[in-house]
Amino acid sequence: MDILLVEDNPSDAELTLLALRRAAQDLSIVHVEDGVAAKTYLEHAIIKLRQGEMQALPKLMLLDLKLPKLDGLELLRLIKANPDLAYVPVIIFTSSQEERDLVLAYQLGANSYTVKPVNFDDLNTILGRIVQYWLHFNVRPLHLDSYLASSGI
Repeated sequence: MDILLVEDNPSDAELTLLALRRAAQDLSIVHVEDGVAAKTYLEHAIIKLRQGEMQALPKLMLLDLKLPKLDGLELLRLIKANPDLAYVPVIIFTSSQEERDLVLAYQLGANSYTVKPVNFDDLNTILGRIVQYWLHFNVRPLHLDSYLASSGI
């Protein structure tokens, strides 16, 4: 799976998914609407990984901060504290421009913090660059998932 999108706003989710598909039509994207659903999805992905499904974990997460049930910062804290998930790049993709959110996100291990643009053309550009960098230019070990599954790290 390429991208896990955690976004509760239906309009933002629809536009983000459209822009991601424009960036690369062959992307495998899973969308969940709240922090608890994301946590549950990732817990199931870890089980699948340990059963040998090498592409179970996302290669990238786009995480909104203002989420129901479990907010984005708390979810980020849980992800980065879990050795099975800590290496998954998490891009905070939010409308919040609050300095407190920005600082806390980086303290908790966010790999990037991006403010959602209001213009769809800008959204296309930003998400295209995010996909290009994190899924094409960023180098990960080829067999990191299988290494984690077999080593118990």
